[in-house]
Amino acid sequence: MAGKRLMDLGVWDNYGIIITRIRRAGVELAPVGSSTLELGDTLRVVGDEPALTEFSRLVARDTRKIDETNMVPFLIGIFLGVGVGLITIPLPNGMSIKLGPAGGALLVGLLLGHFGRIGPFRMYVPVAARNILRELA
Repeated sequence: MAGKRLMDLGVWDNYGIIITRIRRAGVELAPVGSSTLELGDTLRVVGDEPALTEFSRLVARDTRKIDETNMVPFLIGIFLGVGVGLITIPLPNGMSIKLGPAGGALLVGLLLGHFGRIGPFRMYVPVAARNILRELA
């Protein structure tokens, strides 16, 4: 379901339930049709018990997958950031500047966070991995 818009799911038409809230990274969002579901979202739904059971079978997957970090996009982002940081930017009067590895990684991290993917890889970092990175920084 990750990456799909609510209007494309047809939850009311197919299951007779209503999604009342989307909880993402500790923040509750009011769902609209153009809302896109992300990995790790928690949905609050209202409906009949059989419809809720059927819908939960569709969306409930292995929760361990949510807590796993896919290291490929993570490492691609770091290497891209270091590469961008090494690019020399010429300035007038013969001067030049570089962002450096940290500045490049920050810039690439901001861009990847904004767009949310590198090709088929989704940029999702679980809470546990974020906490470890905070401790290392």
